[in-house]
Amino acid sequence: MAHAETETATITLLLTDVEGSTALWERDPSSMSQAMRRHDEIAHEVVAECGGRIVKGRGEGDSLFCAFGRATDALRAALKLQIALEGECWPTSVPIRARVAVHTGEAELRGEDYYGTAVNRCARLRAIGHGGQVLVSHATEQIARDALPEGASLLDLGLHRLRDLSRPEWVFCLKHPSLDSDFPPLRSLDAQPNNLPVQLTSFVGRKDEVAQGLRLLRESRLLTLTGPGGTGKTRLALQIAAEASEVFESGIWFVNLVPLQDPERVAMQVASDLGVRHFGDEGIERAIAQHVGDGRLLLVLDNCERVLSGVRALADALLRSAAGLKVLATSRAPIGMEGEQLYPVSPMQVPKAESSAASRLIGSDAGSLFLERARAANPKFALNSKNAADVAAICRAVDGMPLAIELAAARIGVLSPKQILERLHDRFGLLVKPRGEKSDRHRTLRATIDWSYDLLGERERRLFATLAVFRGGWTLEAAEAVCSDEGLNRADVLDTLQSLADHSIVAGEPDESGATRYRMLETLREYALELASGRDDWTELRERHFDWFCDLVRQAEPRLGGPEQKVWFDRLEADLENIRAAVDWALSEDARAEDALRLTSMLHNFWVVRGYHSEALSRLTNALSLATKADPKLRAHCLNLSGVLAMMAGRLKEAVPLLERSLKIRRRIDDRVGQAATINNLGMVQQALERPDEALAAFEESVRLLRGMSNPTALSYALLNVGGLYCELGRFADAKSALEESLSIARELEDQSGICYGACNLATAEMALGEGPSAALLLSESLTAGLDCRDLKGLHETFLTAAEVLIEKGKPGPASFAYGASEALLKTLESEPTPLLRSRSERLEKELADPGIAEDARRSRELGLSSTVEDAVSLAIEQLDHLTR
Repeated sequence: MAHAETETATITLLLTDVEGSTALWERDPSSMSQAMRRHDEIAHEVVAECGGRIVKGRGEGDSLFCAFGRATDALRAALKLQIALEGECWPTSVPIRARVAVHTGEAELRGEDYYGTAVNRCARLRAIGHGGQVLVSHATEQIARDALPEGASLLDLGLHRLRDLSRPEWVFCLKHPSLDSDFPPLRSLDAQPNNLPVQLTSFVGRKDEVAQGLRLLRESRLLTLTGPGGTGKTRLALQIAAEASEVFESGIWFVNLVPLQDPERVAMQVASDLGVRHFGDEGIERAIAQHVGDGRLLLVLDNCERVLSGVRALADALLRSAAGLKVLATSRAPIGMEGEQLYPVSPMQVPKAESSAASRLIGSDAGSLFLERARAANPKFALNSKNAADVAAICRAVDGMPLAIELAAARIGVLSPKQILERLHDRFGLLVKPRGEKSDRHRTLRATIDWSYDLLGERERRLFATLAVFRGGWTLEAAEAVCSDEGLNRADVLDTLQSLADHSIVAGEPDESGATRYRMLETLREYALELASGRDDWTELRERHFDWFCDLVRQAEPRLGGPEQKVWFDRLEADLENIRAAVDWALSEDARAEDALRLTSMLHNFWVVRGYHSEALSRLTNALSLATKADPKLRAHCLNLSGVLAMMAGRLKEAVPLLERSLKIRRRIDDRVGQAATINNLGMVQQALERPDEALAAFEESVRLLRGMSNPTALSYALLNVGGLYCELGRFADAKSALEESLSIARELEDQSGICYGACNLATAEMALGEGPSAALLLSESLTAGLDCRDLKGLHETFLTAAEVLIEKGKPGPASFAYGASEALLKTLESEPTPLLRSRSERLEKELADPGIAEDARRSRELGLSSTVEDAVSLAIEQLDHLTR
């Protein structure tokens, strides 16, 4: 039995759908609507009467998903349902007829829904039936054959291959005098000629990919699934082919091109698999075309990448001469011919970083695949609250690559998820299957990448290796600057990068600015890293990487507080992994410790606004300990930043000595702007420690020092702090004056972070002075600015203030929503709330717990907790807008 979040049980499933419902809806939607209401009434009545429950109703194809504790009850319900539907007088032009499937097996209950192979198998069984028919699996027949409904019997229809391509199913049809008994042959794979290979494991997930593949196959005659090795191209192609089997009355023929080395052998292999033996004088291609004729046939060419020229020549000849032929190919590179439709196959959807609960984990395709393959290795394995986070982390660490997930899950027989995760640093040694379980190229993770690497030319191999220096992606400009060397000219980087993209080694996608950003799966990067780290020029490559990102941060630093703030914040966020890598490398080189300190310190606004408080503090502490002889001004700046970060992380006792050390150095070197900043920060710590007198003295001194200097940004934040403290002290008129000046400067500078905090604090003062509409407008401005620069801490405080304003104005629902949004943001931050913020939250908790509003407040709060930042801001602004009318 799994953890309470998921529960596995043996149940009998009854799945139905209405035959031809799409055409009926298009023909007469009014009559169909009336008919389906009656259909649902009948179904609900029958299922309840027979002791089952409808898990999902009116799904795709006007389908029903029902669960029963006993197989005999499910068969009784199926019989009653079909008899009732048959006897109804329908308003539609043709009667409503449902095809029904009944199957017994283990399914996993998550919340109110069932998942697992039993559900998929029942759905596949339903798909081969006809309207008015009840198909029964062998598992159900074995349980219920001696207790069938009165007058009923089971007709043995024999062994049939379902469209999931796993083991065939022995199918039975429920017979009764009240039911039709004359049906066409089942729509199983056996109904059409094919040689699709039986799969030893079930097809998991990828519902959207199959649907997209089917759509593209309908619209094109040559569809090529591309992608790196291990992403499941072959399995997806087989599933698409199986799903499309009804369309191709002349059959579906699968051709495995893996063994071929010579492109000239492609036509011969295809002829052999199609059963073409006599070629005549006109040649093999003509003989294949004549064999295909005018019939509708699907040719599945698997693993074309090593014999592309042969595939291209044959496909071109066949598609031009056989009008009913379509080709579905898999390849790590495009076939490269006219009319080819490419469909890049991405790795599986992985669980989000915050999704560790078992129910959410299995909601992802990668999580479902891991669970199914893990249970094959160890039937006792179950997801629970202790291991779900590790399984999710494994899926993310291997980028959702199906092969890697399967190889990792196979280790569950001897390792726990936590142990597998800990060993992924040696993924090529860990992710191996015993010989004989897969072809050699898929027996290990390394082997499947070796297969791709062998296809590359010398320039591609060189660039592939050097790209390992990047973490988290790169731009073309970065690749040109960092990767060009004696072996690869700068001018050649673009074409070589394109070639790697064609081979599915790298992928490019546009960023928010419209420029292309490239990335590589982490598993491919690990392989490339092994190649690059053994080269003589590895240190030189790391130096070029460091210098490039140091220049990027240097360009960004003066722009992180003005109108370009969001653009540069986002650009730094996109390259954060690279920046981390650059700092880590510099810290590992004794001579570059001061460079690491300088690079980290230039990101001060980014660390603070984007909430990376603990991480930045750790990096600065490490760099300061190594760069003991760094420039005093730089050390003072870094000590000051460390103090701010410690304060924001809730480590107030650590913050004071760091700021005092900074102030001592700044006084010694007569850095007056720096002194004002550090005094201001000391005031913030004193405020957080609930020492208002000391805090006010520090803030006022900072403002006095800055009045005579040309540093409007620093003055804006000093005024912001003094105004916020005036609010705490109840001096709202003084607060309004200081905050209006602070906000005016921030608006002039177009400093979105400053606007976010300034407008929020001014709203508090306006509310206290009885200016509710003005406060609401300011909070809307604060939310807009905070979202624009993604200042999560500022947004957290603004949502909290909005909740206070809304509750005071008698709006408990909207207040609860805003409070929930503030809680959600707090969870994403690396900091603890200050005592003041904590006390404000506790006060709101009490007010929202009032029995008269508690239930509505709970629902609104949950909505705020679950909303995205964008949605929360939009809805909160809409709610605040009502206060201005």
